[in-house]
Amino acid sequence: MTAAQLAIAWPLHQGEDVIALVGRTRVADLQENLAAAGLSLSSGQLAELVDTLPAAVGERYDLGGMRTVGR
Repeated sequence: MTAAQLAIAWPLHQGEDVIALVGRTRVADLQENLAAAGLSLSSGQLAELVDTLPAAVGERYDLGGMRTVGR
């Protein structure tokens, strides 16, 4: 599993309402990315990722951005 595949596979394991957006310019890179959809991460691997990655800090949007949410 490449780092790019892990970066795609992880959000795909977060629920049916989460998608991974990718952009590629080479066919070989696109094929590698598409293979990530077939990867299976164990609960232990997912837990290790959560423990390893830093927690999100701050708000997703500033005050102006929040005014546009839900329109």
